[in-house]
Amino acid sequence: MASLLGSVCLALGDSLPLGTLFIHPIKLPHGARLWMLFPLVFCVAAVYRASRAQSPGEIVGPTLRTFVSILLGMFGIAIGLLIAHEIILRYF
Repeated sequence: MASLLGSVCLALGDSLPLGTLFIHPIKLPHGARLWMLFPLVFCVAAVYRASRAQSPGEIVGPTLRTFVSILLGMFGIAIGLLIAHEIILRYF
């Protein structure tokens, strides 16, 4: 397997194939993981709104509103789970 990976790397130059990121993920600082949420949510909002738009002009505004509503919804869920966690730790 290592020789196959080595030959693929030689064919592509110094860059590794994207599949190796599943085996050897990039080490991110603890606080940086949360910042990866924003591009993911924006991509989901853009694809969702682009699939529903009748014209290209209807994409930007609804995409930003969907982006904010998804973020607020996820923030609300996180706060709710944090409160439930604290209640369980204190009373059970």
